[in-house]
Amino acid sequence: MKTSTKLLTSLVLSSSLIISGAMASEGDSKDHKGHGFKIERLAKKLSLTEEQSTQIQALVAAKKADRTEVSVISKEGKKAKKEERKAQMFAMYEAPVFDEEALRAKIAERSEKRIEHTISKMSTQHAIYQLLDEEQRAKYLKMLQKKYKKMNKHKNKKAS
Repeated sequence: MKTSTKLLTSLVLSSSLIISGAMASEGDSKDHKGHGFKIERLAKKLSLTEEQSTQIQALVAAKKADRTEVSVISKEGKKAKKEERKAQMFAMYEAPVFDEEALRAKIAERSEKRIEHTISKMSTQHAIYQLLDEEQRAKYLKMLQKKYKKMNKHKNKKAS
């Protein structure tokens, strides 16, 4: 009888461990709040029709596909690129003569990437805006203003 009790106890304990592990991993797969595009939140706040939601989802999916085609770099690749940029900057410090042209080229390259990112983001927002009716457009603009105000506040706080 003792072995059956031990067997039953170990079975219950292992089952509970498996279930709790499954529940914990299920919570990890959720997106972090505020990260990425949330069509559900936009649909709720703007009272989108089903057709508008579908069109916006298709638009965002197409933009995302374009973005992923351009930058299919792994985390290791990004880390290596960052280390390479650091090494180049330190090489400029260590150079016997300051190379202003090389620095300007690096800054221009990064600025160009930032410009392209901003253009892509604004074109997506413009396309979404064009799908909305007048009342939704007013709400959408308020949402964007709030978002940019919050982002600027965060940038100013970070710079301090």
